[in-house]
Amino acid sequence: MAHRLAVATSLVGLTMAACGQGTPAASAGPGVLVVGSPAVDFQAGTLDGATVQLGALHGHVVLINFWATWCAACRSEMPAIQQVWDREHVRGFDVVAIDYRESDRDAMRRFLGAAGVRYGSALDPDGVIAQAYGVGLGLPVSVFVDRGGRVALIQTGPMAPDFIDQTVAALLAGAASTPNPVAGRDVEAESPVLGVSVGAAARAYPLLALLGPEVVNDELGGAPLVVTF
Repeated sequence: MAHRLAVATSLVGLTMAACGQGTPAASAGPGVLVVGSPAVDFQAGTLDGATVQLGALHGHVVLINFWATWCAACRSEMPAIQQVWDREHVRGFDVVAIDYRESDRDAMRRFLGAAGVRYGSALDPDGVIAQAYGVGLGLPVSVFVDRGGRVALIQTGPMAPDFIDQTVAALLAGAASTPNPVAGRDVEAESPVLGVSVGAAARAYPLLALLGPEVVNDELGGAPLVVTF
């Protein structure tokens, strides 16, 4: 089983045509997507006809979750995301689920309804936001943003419930934006970890964060890190 950790993606400022009649155009600002950097701001219409802007959520912990109706792995993680949102929304945890390059809103609503999703979902039919965040067909992709508006973790692949719980709990508790907030937390002595070192830099990954189908993104010593096991 292979798990990839970390990517840094160069970005350009992007603005595309309208998502549909009466719906605000999706747009994303310039920046460089890398753990610890400011999250790229964006604005998009939502399924309920409103508008969401990442910058307006500053001060909250935000999960940006890219998904599509053809993505079975996306659906598998959504109930766990919903459970954490239900419990932690009052503490300042928000989810922006961004549909990847689709325009059939009825299909989106059916998909989300079947998954029991009640948190907000944004439209990105032209892939403007996805491109800004370096997202392709490898869905789902999740980007955790801390209260300061900085990227705390980038993960490709479905997340296990415990992984979501731990990551959100750490960020709500005020954990600083580090290349991996879960891996960077203090680990109890009895909790098994995987130690990785690159030169003078070192990291201890709780195995809980590495087990299952999820992919945890990280970098170490200023370079992307790949861990296979």
